[in-house]
Amino acid sequence: MNNYKKVLVVEDEEAVRNEILEILSMENFQVSSATNGLEGLVMAKKSKPDIIVSDIIMPVLNGYQFIKRIKKNPETENIPVIFLSAKTTKDDINHGIYLGAVSYLTKPLSIDELLKTVKSGLENTHKLNKKKNVQEKNSLPYSTTVNKSKNVFNNIETHTVIKKIVLEEAEKTDRLADIELLLQAGSIMQHLTYFEKIVRYMIRYSINNSSKGNTIFVLSKYQNSGFSISVTSKNSIVQNDDNLSYKDKTTYFSLGYTLELSMIKSISRLLDGKLSFDNNKDGRFSISILLNSLK
Repeated sequence: MNNYKKVLVVEDEEAVRNEILEILSMENFQVSSATNGLEGLVMAKKSKPDIIVSDIIMPVLNGYQFIKRIKKNPETENIPVIFLSAKTTKDDINHGIYLGAVSYLTKPLSIDELLKTVKSGLENTHKLNKKKNVQEKNSLPYSTTVNKSKNVFNNIETHTVIKKIVLEEAEKTDRLADIELLLQAGSIMQHLTYFEKIVRYMIRYSINNSSKGNTIFVLSKYQNSGFSISVTSKNSIVQNDDNLSYKDKTTYFSLGYTLELSMIKSISRLLDGKLSFDNNKDGRFSISILLNSLK
């Protein structure tokens, strides 16, 4: 898919908006954002994005009102719009498509589906523009390796990077006292940015899903098949939420129905890593990833 395309994200929930922006940035899209439909209109006219991802339930101007105005303006009418919303009935989806959305994604967010839909929307628009003989002066040839350079892969001292990121995240949430680090010194040749991100999301997930006072163990070691890192703690939601059965709780966490887990899954694939997740009946969970060194 053509990288370096511009994506405008219109979403009022800050956490969701930031996650989408980070996901798209990792795929080399140029991203901008707005917190409601009215801001989105201003940004669309200003930045002329190649595609828009928009929530529906927003203040000031909702997604339906937003797309109507987008399609009425000659400057923006040809920009494809993807709806992302918790409104999941058939009527909701049909109404979104009727108003001109090229696709409709439902929450909770699926990272793979988001990327697939954005790239598909861009590809279809590219084909349409090609038929209309629109000159694409700034486009790059379709390639999955367009972002690669000599400096993409680095020799990473894993214990140094992991310790720095884990302590940063723990300090932000006043959880330093809960951290136990058992890190084996050494290095691997890997993609530094992706490695840093997956460590950050692993510790964020553990902090967000365990109560203060529960120890979070971060372990790393080198083995014949590569390098492994795991984060283990006790899950406060599994322990305290009596409205969910154990089966439902296990499914919720193991299938990745959180943004952190979705990010971890996506980045592990980018790193060609083997991801495993375990959630026991007593509420203890563990996330592990096995990476091969590219040396």
